[in-house]
Amino acid sequence: MQRTVGTIDNATVKWNISLPPGAGVYSHFIKQTSLNYSGSLDHYATNLPVSGQVAAPASISPYNSRFELWTVATNPTQSHLLASVYVGPFVPAASLVIRSQDPYPVITRTRADHPFHVDVHIEGLATSPSDPPILRSVNFLRHSQGYGPGGTGANLNRYDATPVSSTPVNTNGLQTHSYTSSAVPSTDPLKKRGEETFRIMTVADNSVPTRLVPPETIISASVQVWPVADGSITGLVSPITVGSTVPEVTITLNDLYPKSTTWTRVYKGQPQAGVTGTILPGTTVTLDDAIPHDRVLKTDNYASAITSAGLWTMETVTETPFGIDRVAAVTFAVQGTGTALEQWRQTHFDTSANTGDAADQHDFDHDGIP
Repeated sequence: MQRTVGTIDNATVKWNISLPPGAGVYSHFIKQTSLNYSGSLDHYATNLPVSGQVAAPASISPYNSRFELWTVATNPTQSHLLASVYVGPFVPAASLVIRSQDPYPVITRTRADHPFHVDVHIEGLATSPSDPPILRSVNFLRHSQGYGPGGTGANLNRYDATPVSSTPVNTNGLQTHSYTSSAVPSTDPLKKRGEETFRIMTVADNSVPTRLVPPETIISASVQVWPVADGSITGLVSPITVGSTVPEVTITLNDLYPKSTTWTRVYKGQPQAGVTGTILPGTTVTLDDAIPHDRVLKTDNYASAITSAGLWTMETVTETPFGIDRVAAVTFAVQGTGTALEQWRQTHFDTSANTGDAADQHDFDHDGIP
């Protein structure tokens, strides 16, 4: 949400709302709170579309106003504060944009092992040393908060967020802050699960002893941080014989990223990058959601993908906005239907012939029989 001003008494409020996939019915409104030294007064613009602009419900002069963009779900009834901005005749204009590799439009989000960036743009700060501090400076604040094990941020008391840093800003223009990792608390850096909130705040004004003006948030923005997926593949029994019945395997997947496609495949050889392999039927999980998910899959439908003796890999990978990553992998031996010695050669040298690396140099005819 942003505001534009022709004259300070004639503010225009603009907004744009992106709802998550599969969202139900929502209604939207803007609340304007006019602040003065004796109290406050609320004004509303209701029945708003998902994007547009309206004139401010009330004047923002001679005092300041806070504008809040709200959306309300109808079933069940639940309200959400989407954006807030604080404006006034002597309040600097500020914007916060958080960027990550995930283009999700509803809220900025990232993964625990990836960086993000915060663009801070300030205009309207006074530059004369004779001006009071409230006109010459603002504060850039960073807070973090964990969701707890399996948490999604629902019913979170954001007043409990932990302060991380507070930096004064006394120059107009654009500043970009880059963070290689999140400050969300976690004992495992790959399993951070929570959010960070950044704010631009005015400084307290105590220039008039009888009229203390506390700091106010000009604008704020948040980024969600989700954990890196992990998992396991269990149930494989080695060796497996080509063409025989194979054991059922269990594929356990934890913390799949909200926007991801995950599948399990088999291929010949040790775990390696850049292979396609054969995707096992029934093991593909596609998510397009607002929160991570766990899955447990079972399959014994992979016998036809194993075509020869040797070492093989069963591997689960996940594709997210950050790339393709291995979630779990196991290596197992596959034996053919020949003699035990031929199977041994095939497993270790990828050939059953008594030649090359597989040849028995102590055997006069190299047939593997001393």
